[in-house]
Amino acid sequence: MNEHTETPHPFWKRPSNWALALFVIASFWSLTNQRLWKDKGVIQSDVIFYYEIVPATILHGDPFFTFIDSIPEKDRQYWLLRDSVTHRGFSKTTIGLAITYTPVFIITWAATEILGIPNGDFDPCFHFSVAFSTVLFAWIGLWFFRRVIRRFCSEIATTILVLLAGFATGYWHYTVMSPGYGHVFSAALIAAYVWYNIRYKEQGVTRYLLQMCFLLGLITLIRPSNLLIVLWTLLYTPDKVNLVTVFRYWWKRILPLSVGLVMFMLPILPQLLVWKGVSGNWLMYSYGDEKFFFDNPHLLSGLFGFRNGFFVYSPILLLCFPGFVLLWKKDKNLFIATIAFMFINSYVIYSWWCWWYGGSFGSRPQLDTLIITLIPVALAVEWSLKRVLFKIAMITALVLFSVLSLFQSYQSKKGVIHWDAMTSDEYWGVFGKMNLPFDAGYRIKEPDYIGAQRGNEYPIIVDHKMIENEFELETDKEFPITFTFRADSLTGVTKLYTLVHFKPEDGFNDRLHMVMTVESAPGVTAVLETHDLYSPYISSGNWYTTKMQIAIPEGLPPTAIIKCFFWNPYKQRLKIKNYTLRNF
Repeated sequence: MNEHTETPHPFWKRPSNWALALFVIASFWSLTNQRLWKDKGVIQSDVIFYYEIVPATILHGDPFFTFIDSIPEKDRQYWLLRDSVTHRGFSKTTIGLAITYTPVFIITWAATEILGIPNGDFDPCFHFSVAFSTVLFAWIGLWFFRRVIRRFCSEIATTILVLLAGFATGYWHYTVMSPGYGHVFSAALIAAYVWYNIRYKEQGVTRYLLQMCFLLGLITLIRPSNLLIVLWTLLYTPDKVNLVTVFRYWWKRILPLSVGLVMFMLPILPQLLVWKGVSGNWLMYSYGDEKFFFDNPHLLSGLFGFRNGFFVYSPILLLCFPGFVLLWKKDKNLFIATIAFMFINSYVIYSWWCWWYGGSFGSRPQLDTLIITLIPVALAVEWSLKRVLFKIAMITALVLFSVLSLFQSYQSKKGVIHWDAMTSDEYWGVFGKMNLPFDAGYRIKEPDYIGAQRGNEYPIIVDHKMIENEFELETDKEFPITFTFRADSLTGVTKLYTLVHFKPEDGFNDRLHMVMTVESAPGVTAVLETHDLYSPYISSGNWYTTKMQIAIPEGLPPTAIIKCFFWNPYKQRLKIKNYTLRNF
């Protein structure tokens, strides 16, 4: 490792500290303008899983959620899972993030008690506490990013890296646009872990090792797969990397490692006690049928695909590839540790059944280990700063990609960039646009969640244009047009969508319907879905786009029929075009 030691300077004389301050100020400004906590827009979706045990334990004194039966029915919607044997409640996720939420939660609760502000389990004050916790950990993460990168680079390069990490990657989105998710918290803890790892290997001070072990326990508790960061620790040794030298290095430290194991277990112990209380077992798997498919990883799609691809939505990080060349020349041990970890970590991430990770902006699990990706990026930045033309190009790229990332984060928040169904056509179709274009629904590809959970997303592709050119429905018929498909032509399909452009000649009302049915036998309707055409999806002039979907039940006989049709009981005038049946 090239030593770039920091000489003591006041805070204001280090540009990287000003970069940290800029990020924090911008984060609070953006959060304030969004009013997320006032609108209860923080504790939602997966964040409910992470958060719910905090008020259950602190406000109700009941980490097993047995109090749920005693609260009003309208308030039970926030409280989620329950064990089928003990009937005690439990969160689907581990309690790691709940631990990180707790300090600010307690301070917020105490302040609201003193000030007389409403502080129910899911009141705005606690949405604020989760958002504040996210910004706090985001700052901690960038602070450790700065310290780690400063070991490899000059102060100016470190400043650029802090700005790059904060504004040109998904780090900003999960700090400000979607606060509360675990990725910023994990990124901060893993950056701290890497820093203490470097310090321990430089100085051999035992307290650094114990801090590493405690952090590793919390990292594992938040996201168990992040335990893989140990691989980087094992491979990054001062001596030549091979199994013998790695074993010898750590065997000499077996006594402090034994103490470190206790430190590792400290944050995990509360989780074991919760599982024991809920299920009667010390270990518990709460994800049901969700699992990894290690024989079918989606590495290329996860890294370079338009459905939340890591480098697509954080393109500045592509600098890691030329950075690898510089890292090999600079420190071969660090190169081996970094590239081996990044490959294996990516393999595991994209072997998960839902490799795009649901509703996301970019590949959010990769943010957890952002510090590792930044190491080769830092070397590329440092190299470019020593050459005038490259320096100009680097600063220009930083500005442009930061603006792009911030704008696309805003697009994602507005739904212009789709959370889980982007394609290359849709990416370029909405590039630079503030609002969805008219034909957006035809370019996206909805994920096949059911097929993916079985390890085989989209066994067949259905993309059938039933009507392409402009067509006016006959007004003298209640069912003016019908299309039918046999079930045996759709083997393996679990969901179907119909999309249509339409122009209501008599204005909008609730008297015209798009309908899809599944008939398991003649006259026997197994599934029926209707969609009123007075709720348009998106418009262009006098034409509108809308879509609907229907789930296809398992076990249909081959002769079962799927029907797509319009129901026009009041003989409304309607023109349609591009009436399409898809399974994506």
